[in-house]
Amino acid sequence: ESTVLHDSPVAPLLDALRRLDRDRSLALLAAERSTRTAAGFGREIILPLAQLVGDQWALGRLSIAAEHLASEVVVPTLKAELTRQPGRGPLVLAACFPGERHEWGFLVALTELRDRGWRIQYHGADLPFNEVTEAAVKAWQKKEGRAQTGTVARGELVAFERLPVTVSLGKDIALALESYLNEVP
Repeated sequence: ESTVLHDSPVAPLLDALRRLDRDRSLALLAAERSTRTAAGFGREIILPLAQLVGDQWALGRLSIAAEHLASEVVVPTLKAELTRQPGRGPLVLAACFPGERHEWGFLVALTELRDRGWRIQYHGADLPFNEVTEAAVKAWQKKEGRAQTGTVARGELVAFERLPVTVSLGKDIALALESYLNEVP
């Protein structure tokens, strides 16, 4: 562990988490974010920290409280990234599948899409597919100037590709769920 963490920017973060020091953890995250792009922050800090936290917890070297604190400081930081300088490109309505509460990697992927100009509406973890689909349909109806009912008449929807993972609502709106994001241009 000491060899892996030597000179790593995640070492002080892990230490702050072990000490259950929320303020220090937030300050360290903010400092690391200020020196990187959003994509770099995700790839160089968040994803390695997620791996390390998971490994340390699995080995019994990190308490459950510290692992939960990590999520409590990382997830809001990543969600805040999604609201910075929203893109003007296609809209992605995104959510984690029912039962899925591990958001870090997914949120990093969404920030990268946002950096590529996509507009992101993240609806959260552990959401039923039908509710996310309804939100996507309402966004499409709003864009089309239609009544926002959340339902679509047969033959009216532009495309269903690989349900239940993807719903495309015109060329500017896509409903994306966790496993689809790696395929989005």
